[in-house]
Amino acid sequence: IAALRVDDIQNGTVTAKVKGGKQLTVGVPEWLQREAVEWMSFANIAEGPLLLRIPGVAMSPDMVHGAVKRLATRAGIDGKKATPHAIRRSYLTILSMRGVDLGELQRAVGHSSQSTTERYLKAARTAESAPGERLKDLLDSQ
Repeated sequence: IAALRVDDIQNGTVTAKVKGGKQLTVGVPEWLQREAVEWMSFANIAEGPLLLRIPGVAMSPDMVHGAVKRLATRAGIDGKKATPHAIRRSYLTILSMRGVDLGELQRAVGHSSQSTTERYLKAARTAESAPGERLKDLLDSQ
């Protein structure tokens, strides 16, 4: 996410390099597309990094990690357990609980093996307590 650029988002998809240097293209839900457009308008971003530290300079992964911890604390989630990776696991868990096929989940996060995706799902939480869901609720309330 820290390296995401405006031109990575096109025609309802995001294309980015993920872990292991693999390139991944995934669909972006309409609500998230609207949020991205709103953010770009608010931050006056037309090109370059989507998340800015200062104009034209992308946030570092450490800065994204810190932002997640701060938002988690505001949402009443233990900051030690709230990480960008925890949100990724929550994302998979929530989608799995809502009936998304394992193969689709695997493709959505760029895992080369379904067994990797299955390991993420073993630590399943209820949708109500998943950090990613609670962070979304916090953002929606602002």
